[in-house]
Amino acid sequence: MILIPPLAKIAFVSVDNELLSEFVSLAAALDDRAGQTGLVEIERDGVRIQQEMVVDDLHAITPDEFIEYGDGIFHNLSYQQARHFNRSISGIYTANSGYIFGTAAIPRASLITDIDGQPVKSLDDFQQRLEALSDQQRVTVRFVTLDDSQTEKLRLITNDRRWFSAKRCKRDDQSGLWPCRALVEAVSRDILK
Repeated sequence: MILIPPLAKIAFVSVDNELLSEFVSLAAALDDRAGQTGLVEIERDGVRIQQEMVVDDLHAITPDEFIEYGDGIFHNLSYQQARHFNRSISGIYTANSGYIFGTAAIPRASLITDIDGQPVKSLDDFQQRLEALSDQQRVTVRFVTLDDSQTEKLRLITNDRRWFSAKRCKRDDQSGLWPCRALVEAVSRDILK
């Protein structure tokens, strides 16, 4: 039986009738059942409860790709960060603001929700918004911060791709590398005139 602090009145007893005596065995039992259903038994206030549950695979809900843009790093909001923001898993997490977002006072650990009046829910949305921008175009970015996750803020960025490459990188579990491909180049404003 594994007591869960600080709620010492709740304890994991077994997974699929396999008795648990330590966290290591609990972690192993759950890892073995990732993506499957398991019968979990807990004890709460002296009453044993059994419940079937699906064991989520943390690799499936953890970002495995990012976009590097304006010397910043951006990826889908992970399950863990969604808990910190107290929000659904939607939006782009700013791992590093870089030059473009940093000069617009959009801090690291922000959650980007909108670019130029269009929602940004995923890395695909983020890439589409960035690739649609012409060189030196100014657009609004709506975001929230970790310390005030319910108040949206609005800033203005300038799409400047002269100094920093823009690319999308995806983890390759076989090689252990993060191969990247370039984003579409920004159209010059002179061509648009």
